[in-house]
Amino acid sequence: MIVFIFLIVAFTRVMQSYSSRKTALNIDGTGTFLKNGIYGNCVASLLALILFGSVCAFQGITSKLVFFGALTGLCFAIDNYLNIMAVKNGASLVLISMVGTGGSVLLFCIASIFLYGEAMSVMQWIGLAVFLAAMFFLTSGSKQSYSSFSPKALIFLVLSMLVQTFILYFQTEVGRVSAGGEPKNEILALIGGSAPYTFLALLIEALLFGVAYIIYLATKSKREAENAAAENAGVQNGGGREKREFLPKPLYLYGALTGLALIILNVLLPVAMYIAPKVMVTTISSVLSLVVSLIVGAICFKEKITAKNIAGFALSVVSIVFIVAL
Repeated sequence: MIVFIFLIVAFTRVMQSYSSRKTALNIDGTGTFLKNGIYGNCVASLLALILFGSVCAFQGITSKLVFFGALTGLCFAIDNYLNIMAVKNGASLVLISMVGTGGSVLLFCIASIFLYGEAMSVMQWIGLAVFLAAMFFLTSGSKQSYSSFSPKALIFLVLSMLVQTFILYFQTEVGRVSAGGEPKNEILALIGGSAPYTFLALLIEALLFGVAYIIYLATKSKREAENAAAENAGVQNGGGREKREFLPKPLYLYGALTGLALIILNVLLPVAMYIAPKVMVTTISSVLSLVVSLIVGAICFKEKITAKNIAGFALSVVSIVFIVAL
């Protein structure tokens, strides 16, 4: 079962990587970025709601699922903000991946020893160390990888690492809470619990994007605010009114694809966390994300694959072997 889940995750990462890159190419400013966040998360939360209704007929929402969903949505929004601030203060893509993603995996694996009694073998510790090295090589070589780094960036990166660690914890707890629910089929019960959790998390993130967009409009100058409002309502053109899109047309498709990827990943990862060791799930999921991003970038966007990237790919395979097979 876990192999099947990872296959779905790999396919979903392809879709997510492609749509995310296309989205980035069509975002022309802060306003569009925030509106795209509202749209993508609304689509994803709606899909999660449909899934919840299909699997459990909207039954089985518990206070714990609501609690973890609310906290996860808040953490998603905070992590977005922290990454943006880290980039503005000179953080490189390598540092964001190493400290944020890699650091959170390491912290959570250590925490799992005490929280869930999942002691790691020597080989798994070696595999985790190899994974961190693989991350460095996989994310090296990008034109955007290097820039001037300020001490503030380190603060944002460390905070991002902590936030992502909490997200992993929340996803794990959702799996544990859902396992004893309805229906009696364990996998369907896990999905039935993670679907409303995901709905709440993404809906809250959409609402926070909405609040940020309102603040964005309010803090601009009067002229800029009027122009931004005109993007939504349309602008006067001679004697008539020319209606403009809420988003550039391509973002409706790519935002929906990104939303679909979000729902699949956030529903499946709590399931995987419950049925497999945490170190396996977190490491393999992160490796798939980085490797798929590299391959999609090379095939679809003509991004150059460097010798470091190839070394990172080889190390990522070695890390999985150490963690899973040894």
